[in-house]
Amino acid sequence: MKDKILEVLDKEMDAKSLIDINDMMGLKTSDELKELQDALEELIESNDIYYTNKGKYLLLKNSQTLKIGKLDVNKKGFGFVIMPKEEDIYIPKDNLNGAVNDDIVLAEIVKQGIKREGRIVKIIERELDNLVGEIKYFHDLANIKLDDDKLKLELELDQDSAKGCVEGSKVLLKVVKKLSKTKYLVAVEKVIGHKDDPGVDILSIAYKYKIFPEFGPEVEEQLKAIPNEVEEKELTGRHDLTNKEIFTIDASIIEWDMLIK
Repeated sequence: MKDKILEVLDKEMDAKSLIDINDMMGLKTSDELKELQDALEELIESNDIYYTNKGKYLLLKNSQTLKIGKLDVNKKGFGFVIMPKEEDIYIPKDNLNGAVNDDIVLAEIVKQGIKREGRIVKIIERELDNLVGEIKYFHDLANIKLDDDKLKLELELDQDSAKGCVEGSKVLLKVVKKLSKTKYLVAVEKVIGHKDDPGVDILSIAYKYKIFPEFGPEVEEQLKAIPNEVEEKELTGRHDLTNKEIFTIDASIIEWDMLIK
């Protein structure tokens, strides 16, 4: 059903009503109409189709004013929806509609010209897997200040998870619960270190971009299966350099004794 809907709407540039689509597909029964409606809801959820304020359906790729992209928010509050193959869309602060930096959003272009201007109509995806911040205490309660100051979120910190943290602790957070469009209950998942400790600034950046210095349990198990010595069968057809002291530069093997001669 969904493939057929996409097929009949492929060349339609104007939004169509449910009955229009039903007739275009040649459906005859109430059961088919109900199946059509359910399929359309799924296509809306997958962002293939947009449901307009007038109760009509439009294939998103055919829209001239609706665009999907990644939101880049300036520290001053306004942002741009980044479009890889066309001009970016300027989003005034008042038109963000709860979207925050790095959200994947659906934007509607409301003004054409030298600079396209739009508004956010839907937040498609928000990734909050790797929030890194600094512990701040206020009235004996632990609070969090995110490292990414462009990420305008209101975070309520679970106090039990912050036990053992001190003023200036850098921590990795996990989202426990969504409280509103931009408010979340979070908990400390890992204490990275203190902000003044050597190397903690680099570690904080690494955690933010999902570069973890620790190996997971799956990797640890795989390591146990790796032999400590090279088996005889692995030496067949190979030149043995195990008695040489060597290092690599750009994947080229250089013998140490060649360098010192």
